[in-house]
Amino acid sequence: MAFDNPTNAGRVEKMIEILGHIDKSAKSNRASQSVIATLLGPLWDELASVGVPVFDSPKTEETGGPALEIEFVDPSPKPQMPPRWSDIRAMIADADTDELLLALANIGDQLDKRIHDMRAA
Repeated sequence: MAFDNPTNAGRVEKMIEILGHIDKSAKSNRASQSVIATLLGPLWDELASVGVPVFDSPKTEETGGPALEIEFVDPSPKPQMPPRWSDIRAMIADADTDELLLALANIGDQLDKRIHDMRAA
């Protein structure tokens, strides 16, 4: 049986799907790039062990150390107080149409989730 077959293609699709879940979790939890890189480190190692080329910074001849240094910047969000309703009304008054549509979509998603949760309970 050849390696390039539907079974292995399905396995790759599942890995991509799982990586999408990890990415979504990282975004919703505001994970820094360094935390994500640390978490995915074993995956990179496994990919390299099966012959998949992965990024590895080249070594300099003089020092044997990395020729390229990568610094991950952690843009830590500033703590924010939840807005008061009067603040929300002011933001809505100043928002452009795209921002209003995005807010409306987010509110609709939250309502759908809550309705679904209430029906499931």
